Order: sequence, then C-alpha cells, then structure tokens
Amino acid sequence: MKKLLFGALALVVSVAAAQNNDSDVTITSSNGNAVNVAQSGSSNDSDVIVGTSSDRNSLNVGQAGTQNMSTVKAKADANRNLLLSGQTGTKNRSNVLVRNSNANGMALGQSGTRNKSDIDITGDSNRNAMGISQAGMRNESYVDIDDNSNANVIGVSQAGSDNYAYAEAYDDSNSNLMAVSQGGSDNYAEVEIYYSSNANAVGVSQGGTDNYAEVDIDDDSNRNAVGVSQGGTGNYAEIYVQEDSNANAVGVSQGGTGNDSYVYIDEDSNRNAVGVSQAGSDNYAYAEAYDDSNSNLMAVSQAGSDNYADIYAYGDSSRNVIAVSQAGS
Repeated sequence: MKKLLFGALALVVSVAAAQNNDSDVTITSSNGNAVNVAQSGSSNDSDVIVGTSSDRNSLNVGQAGTQNMSTVKAKADANRNLLLSGQTGTKNRSNVLVRNSNANGMALGQSGTRNKSDIDITGDSNRNAMGISQAGMRNESYVDIDDNSNANVIGVSQAGSDNYAYAEAYDDSNSNLMAVSQGGSDNYAEVEIYYSSNANAVGVSQGGTDNYAEVDIDDDSNRNAVGVSQGGTGNYAEIYVQEDSNANAVGVSQGGTGNDSYVYIDEDSNRNAVGVSQAGSDNYAYAEAYDDSNSNLMAVSQAGSDNYADIYAYGDSSRNVIAVSQAGS
C-alpha cells in the first residue's frame, strides 16, 4: 500500500503495476499541487482527496486492466481544482464526489466493456464542469446534482452499444446544463429534474437503432428546457412533466423509420410547451394533458408516409392549445 499525505506545494507521482495495489493521496489546506497516479493490472484501488480550502490542484489518475477502482473527492471548500481519471479495460469503476466546493473541472474517460462512471455534486456546490466519455459496450454512467447545487455543466458521451447514461438534478438545484450523447444501438439515456429544481437545460442526442430516451420533470420543477434528438430506426422517446411543474419547454425531434415519441403533462402542470417533430415513415407521436393541467401548448409535425399522431386533453384540463401538421403520402 502506498499512502501520501502532504500540505505544501508538491509534485507526486505514484505508480503501481500488477494487482491488488492501493494508492492513497490526500491534500488538505494546500494549493497548486500536481498529482499523478498510474496503475496497471487488476483489482487496483486509487483514492485521491482534496479538502479543506485546497484550491487549484491538478489530479490525474490512470488505470489499465480489469476491476480497478478510482475515487476522487473535492470537499470542504475545495475550489478550482482539475480532476482527471482515465481507465481502459473491463469492469473498471470511476467515482468523483464534489461537496461544498465550486468551479472544479472534472473529466472521466473509459474504454472497454462493462465499465462504470459516477459523479456526485452535492452540498451547495456550484459552477462545476464535468465530462464523461465512454467507448465500448455495456458501460454505465451516473451523474447526480443535488442539495442546492447550481450552474453546473455536465456532458456525457457514449459510443457503442448497450450503454446506459443517467443524469439528475434535484433538491432545489437550479440553472444546471446536462447533455447526453449516445451513438450506436440499444443505448438508454435517462434524465430527471425534481424537487423544486428550476431553469435547468437538458439535451439528449442519440444516433443509431433501438435507442431509448426518457426525461422526467416533476415535483414543482419549473422553467426547465428539454431537447431530445434521435436519428435512425426503432428509437423511443418518453417525456414526463408532472406534479405541479410549470412553464417548461420540451422538444423532441426524430428522423428515420419506426420511431415512437410519448409526452405526458399531468397532475396540475400548467403553461408548458411541447413540440414533436418526426420525419420519415412509420413513426408515432403521442401527447396528452390531463389531471387539471391547463394552458399547455402541444404541437406535432410529421413528414413522410404512414405516420400517426395521437393528442389528448382530459381530466379537467382546460385552455390547452393543440396543433398537428402532417405532410407526405
């Protein structure tokens, strides 16, 4: 086991090869340090912690092999740090925690199969920027923004098949930007905004076949903007705006054949705007406002052949505006 604890300007390089090695680095009340950890083999573990008013530190962890674990933490007013983690191989896991810290930059990269990345921003952490990139099959990515954490930027990119991406903003977390991009087949993207989280922006882009995108806005979350774009065949998009969530804007764009789009506005959610655009053939669009949801705008545009649109307003839902445009044979 290698453990490094320091409290002054330093450059630290920790290298471990083979398997079952542990590397621990802790920076506290110190600024401008550079840390590099490199591990190869299997079942290695790297822990890097930056805490207690430590600023402008650079942390880089690289692991190659199988079942390795990388954990990086910035907490207790640790600001403007750069946190990097790269892993290649199978069944590796990378975790980043930011608590009560601001303006940090984080980038996680993984290539291979069955890898997992997890970023958690919590405890009034603001203006952090995060990027996750995964290439391969059956990889998973998780991003959580919560507890009054605002103005953070998240980007998730996955290339391959059978990948899963999840991002959420909740508990009064506002003005965050979350973008998910997936290319390939049988990928799943899920984004949630809830518990009074407002003015967030969400973008989901998927290209390929049989991909699935789901976005949920609920629990008094208002003025959020959501965009979903899918290109290919057999894709599925599902959007929920519910539980007194108002003045949200939702857009879904699908190009290709055999795509489905579903939008639900319910439970006293008002003044929301929904637009669905589909181009191609054999596409289906469904939108509804119900359960005392009022003054919503729902518009569907379809171009091509053999497309179908269903729009409903019911359950004491009033003053909604519905528009359908279809062109083609």
